[in-house]
Amino acid sequence: MKKIVSKDKNPYVIGYIFCTIVCLLILFIQILLSHGDLINHYFFYDTADTGMDFFHSIEYVNERAPYDLFNTLYPPLANLLFYVFLYLVPVEITRKWPLDFSKSVSMRRTENDLRVYQAPMLLFIFFILICTLFIIFIVSNFLEKNDIKNKNCILTCLFFSYGMLMTIERGNILMLALPLTMFFVFNYESDKKIVREISYISLAIAAGLKLYPAFFGILLLRKKDWWAACRTVLYGVFSIILPALFFKEGFGAIAKWLKVVLNFNKDSSQPWVGNSFNNFLHHVQHFFGINGVEISDKCFNIASLLIVAVLLAISLFEKKWKSVFLVTLAMCFFQTQGEYIYSFFAIPLICLFVEETEICLADIIPYLSIIVFMVPLPVFYEADEFYPRNIIIHFVYMILLIWGIIQGIIYMKRVRRIDD
Repeated sequence: MKKIVSKDKNPYVIGYIFCTIVCLLILFIQILLSHGDLINHYFFYDTADTGMDFFHSIEYVNERAPYDLFNTLYPPLANLLFYVFLYLVPVEITRKWPLDFSKSVSMRRTENDLRVYQAPMLLFIFFILICTLFIIFIVSNFLEKNDIKNKNCILTCLFFSYGMLMTIERGNILMLALPLTMFFVFNYESDKKIVREISYISLAIAAGLKLYPAFFGILLLRKKDWWAACRTVLYGVFSIILPALFFKEGFGAIAKWLKVVLNFNKDSSQPWVGNSFNNFLHHVQHFFGINGVEISDKCFNIASLLIVAVLLAISLFEKKWKSVFLVTLAMCFFQTQGEYIYSFFAIPLICLFVEETEICLADIIPYLSIIVFMVPLPVFYEADEFYPRNIIIHFVYMILLIWGIIQGIIYMKRVRRIDD
């Protein structure tokens, strides 16, 4: 494939930093001119809900029955962590909490709102700070080891990516799952056996906190390290089963949690809003629905599972950064999550910086796609009315589908040539 010779500095790094700075400047100017009003249309649509992925999760483990009482979406390990946090909240606050989901939500902006108290707010700040330092340590160490320049600029841009800003705004547990996943991807091929083993445990914990980082375990199959893959699966099973024993539901908590996960977003009135492949297909149907075209949800689910399987299969034969990119994309396609999931694209982006030092035309489409996911696009929306960010992301999905088909054809031709 034709390559364009780069200058002394990595053009991929320079391009990412430049795009981030431009987007941030435009974003800042827009918010400044609006006297801050546009902030309401940049982050989560409910302005009373900032940070509540964190604070609600503490409330939901009260009485050690998060699934029976609150139908929480988090896995048992994440709930166990929040149960520890519960003990850092003064008892005079927790004893006022209702043991009901809707009543718990209604506590926002009242005297029972955790955000008005010093102890839980400091707990939130410390959680974000510790996770931030964890990310800085892992990424910085990996970039230094690979002699990547502009390390500080890259780190700064990562924290101003839309996915990271959303993660912090929500106070989502992904803030901890992300660095744990990063540690696995950056170290599962380490020369040191102990580091490799810690990386497997790290991925298992990340999956125990947020489930979908488990997708990255396929990198071990790409490496054909079957025993390591089995151990990682075993660690993952323990990270889900053992924490369930700390709750009143016991092992039954696992079945109840899986039921919540499978029903998540099932009856949405706007199924085209979201970042999964299913949402993309609903978006297409919604567009053509004007002409009476209707397709069942079952067909969409099957199509989504097939495309995820294809992406994971292709990832087994690509170079590392592209494998990580395809796994990340498959993870996003699999199930609708908040836009904080885009922060996972930091992992293939960093791998790209390490592996590629010259611009290759074959890498332009995935690189530009990652840029769209990662930069803080100055795009705003009115809740429940118009979602321009969704349209942009779904357009990128369409481009990547075409790119994926072409890549598949090229790969098949290559295999056929080898067989001949």
